[in-house]
Amino acid sequence: MRIKAIKYSNIRRLYSSLTMDKGLKPSSVKTIHKAVRPIFAFAVHDNYIATNPTENVLADIKKIYSCEKP
Repeated sequence: MRIKAIKYSNIRRLYSSLTMDKGLKPSSVKTIHKAVRPIFAFAVHDNYIATNPTENVLADIKKIYSCEKP
């Protein structure tokens, strides 16, 4: 997928899938997020994309995970 085509919803779906379907803990998803976020930050800085699609996604995933956690 081209970086210009990646949207917030794609990132959220990926993180949600990693948490819900693959069973990763939010801390593991946070580690992945720390690697992915700078890539998009550079793309914003170099004007490939207008906004960083990873912004606030991790907070949403944490909310979802904590609501479903017994």
